[in-house]
Amino acid sequence: MLQIITEKFFPPGERYETLHRAIFYTDYRVMRGEKIITPVGSLYPSTGLHSLATLTCEMLEKQEKHPDGPKPGVFIATSGDDLLNDFAAVISFFLNVTCTPDPDLTRRLLLAERPSLGIEAVPSRFIRRMFDKDVHARDGEAAALVIHHAINRARA
Repeated sequence: MLQIITEKFFPPGERYETLHRAIFYTDYRVMRGEKIITPVGSLYPSTGLHSLATLTCEMLEKQEKHPDGPKPGVFIATSGDDLLNDFAAVISFFLNVTCTPDPDLTRRLLLAERPSLGIEAVPSRFIRRMFDKDVHARDGEAAALVIHHAINRARA
């Protein structure tokens, strides 16, 4: 889905454009005013929520316009939920951090001081950095995310 909204599968022409926004809850903290802009979407630091860091995500979904205009059954836009979840997953895996639109999941993964029933340890004991309470952005990480997206876009 993320590759589709970058227009790589569409011939030249007009597009339906739908802006999607969401808050991502994370342990990843970036400096105020630092923007992470990728071909898929943009991330902006926002005010944290009860010791969780937050990033505001914006994605512009682009879908091919039918040459004769909209007709019944023509696909114009999605709800954006799948796009946002996919982008959060890419951020999580690329930066090795927790990033999700679900604040409750983020709290359970990052702020747990005791293991849940049936689990031997809190998540932070399993994977370093991924489940740490605070991960401060390192120099070059945001740029690497942008470059990685650009390289993969050019390869496909």
